[in-house]
Amino acid sequence: MRSAVLRVAPDTAPALLPLASAHALLAAASAHLSRSPLAPGVGDHADARMAVARRIVGRLAAPVDREQYGWTKGDESKARIGFAIIGQRLLECIDEDGSSAVLVTSTWLAVQMDCTIETSGKVLRLLKEAGWIRHVGTIGLSRRWRLGRLPREAGDVAWEHKATVEALAMGIEGDDLADAIRTARRPGWAYNPGLGLRAWLRLLYDSLGVRAAEAPFGVRQWGQLKQALVRELPGLGTRPLTDLLEDADPIARDVRTEREEQLTEQRTVTMARLAEVRAVRDARAARRRDASALARRLRDAVGACPGRIRPGR
Repeated sequence: MRSAVLRVAPDTAPALLPLASAHALLAAASAHLSRSPLAPGVGDHADARMAVARRIVGRLAAPVDREQYGWTKGDESKARIGFAIIGQRLLECIDEDGSSAVLVTSTWLAVQMDCTIETSGKVLRLLKEAGWIRHVGTIGLSRRWRLGRLPREAGDVAWEHKATVEALAMGIEGDDLADAIRTARRPGWAYNPGLGLRAWLRLLYDSLGVRAAEAPFGVRQWGQLKQALVRELPGLGTRPLTDLLEDADPIARDVRTEREEQLTEQRTVTMARLAEVRAVRDARAARRRDASALARRLRDAVGACPGRIRPGR
């Protein structure tokens, strides 16, 4: 079953070639970057930001075949949210140190999404199995991830939304879709009890012109999420989205910090318990090896033994 068949307004969609390519988009966008005012810090890694922004927009704006991935509607909504958060963090990493990969743990993602570690771990697994992200190494216990390559269909969708790709890459406000994607990590979404990240996803779909039947929500929830946006973000569409989120829940950042401390402590306890289990397991294995070695030495010393010498006996 395909979901979220997304459209582009006729006045913003470019004339597409039959085989619009990623290279054409990157070339056109890079040329535009060279003559456009950039947000502070963006120009140093413009090409890298453009490539990442293209993958973010292509994935989030393209329809999803849930049957192909074996996803439920809930899986799709969580995967889209998780992907947007990881993609936005990768854009930040490019600005910070030019990194082409981002460290993401299930604990970190759980903090961003205000969910359990088990849920965030499932989100990472869904994204990896679908090819939306790919594992490229580890640092300590943390995995490094890159965004996966776009299939042709998603690449064409990114081309259709090239203005959004440019706005997201350059950090320029004013494009509704880019503004929505850019705020995915804002605590005012996940940690405002009146909103939540599903409300963010509803706003994303509004920016794309998606109808209720095309989204991974029930009709009732679709309407409830719209009501939440109107209620919690008065002035939506007339004021910067970041300002509205700050006004909607000024203590959201503090709540997220408390949640991070809670989950970090939980992870520390869990890792300590795992270390204890591994230590006991390794000690038992060492005793078995020692017993087997002793049995072999006894056999060598006295020749064939009547019966079998069992380790530990």
